Amino acid sequence: MGIVDYHRRVELPSEEMEAILRRLRAMSAEERRGALAAMPEGTRKELMRHLKQEAGGSRLRQLLSHLPELLDSADEQKRHELMQGVRMLESVTAQVLAAPDMASVVKILRELTPQQRHAIVESLPGETQEALTAHLRAEKAAQAAQLGTKVYAPAQQSLLPALCRMLCIFFEAFALLPLRLSPDPAAPASDPKGEDCRCRILSGIRVGFVAFEVTGSQWLGGSTAHGLYVLGIPVRSAVFLGGLGCALHGLFLLHHPEDRRIFVGGYSDWSMAMIDLLELSAMLWGLLGALGAFYMKEGFLRSFYYYEAARILAWFAMYVLDVPLLLNCELGRDDPNAFMARYGGQAVLKIAAEGTCDEERSAFYVLSLLSLAFFCQFFFATQRLLLDFADDPRYLLMSKEGPTGVFQQQLGSVPTVATPLVTSDASRSGSATSGSRQMPLESLA
Repeated sequence: MGIVDYHRRVELPSEEMEAILRRLRAMSAEERRGALAAMPEGTRKELMRHLKQEAGGSRLRQLLSHLPELLDSADEQKRHELMQGVRMLESVTAQVLAAPDMASVVKILRELTPQQRHAIVESLPGETQEALTAHLRAEKAAQAAQLGTKVYAPAQQSLLPALCRMLCIFFEAFALLPLRLSPDPAAPASDPKGEDCRCRILSGIRVGFVAFEVTGSQWLGGSTAHGLYVLGIPVRSAVFLGGLGCALHGLFLLHHPEDRRIFVGGYSDWSMAMIDLLELSAMLWGLLGALGAFYMKEGFLRSFYYYEAARILAWFAMYVLDVPLLLNCELGRDDPNAFMARYGGQAVLKIAAEGTCDEERSAFYVLSLLSLAFFCQFFFATQRLLLDFADDPRYLLMSKEGPTGVFQQQLGSVPTVATPLVTSDASRSGSATSGSRQMPLESLA
């Protein structure tokens, strides 16, 4: 009832208003709403006016107004600390007001603690606060523009060579693919292992296409000792498992779009749409690859091989689109509007708001490269299995409808695969005799 008696008074001194506010703040939310509803209309308006004045006023002035009471209730040590703090704030305020420009004001304020800075800024005139806000916004915009020119532009220009170098070093370190970077033309050639393998980036193309030229005697996953194995698995079984895993992998990633980013990317809108299309079609192409390896269907395997090639190219395109966003992830935390205007990546903006930019970058760099290397294993395994279809045995090329031609008596017949030695000897003897006709058996005798 004491609170209600207070509330019925329309014009209250500031001390009584402070007492009412302290009591209201000590209540729970429901009790506070009930007490405010029981107040007279005039008291509520007066309380709102007092709160607005308190919000628009300076905390430093409020503290200074209560300074005599604090000094009377404090001991000598606390009194000395209070007076020292007041003198320090007074001197800093004088320095701020006497500063020649806003840059000097910002320099002075940055040397203070956040509480001291807030109290001094509140005590400044309104025009000074507006000028200070405008100066800080202009400085932040200049820093964002400078960050974009220093980080984004060089990263965009040197992104493809850096990605190629990183991938080649990764593949070579894990013995996944015998790649090495092409040596510098000015540097002396050094090839201690004698492997003719190189990784080049086609210069002059600025659309982000990365081309690897791989030559050599070894294929991915094989060596001279184990030429039919990929990751310790026979090539045909590896292609079957790769196709089946590709279909299941695409089905899993479509149901978990947020968890897939660290493996296959999709931070930008374009890369997300591209990966959604490829992962949706992966269920079809993966099943074709598995069936092609199981039934040895060349058409199914070739379709799956083309899909794998397109998926690897899309992987590199994803790096071109997503890596700049992750490099500038902190910009989404500092200036979300500028980040959205420049990049437009909602996923990276959410990561920046959570403050996990470093963790997301590290996980993406490691896991996406591991996923790419693992996918390349099955890509080259499919290529090796397709080569087996083109390498048919010689007896399958022999014509079974007529004689082999071993006992042909007339020269000049069409050479066949079954009679390479006879035709080659006869042609050489025919050219030497300049038209003299001899039987092949007589020439052998």
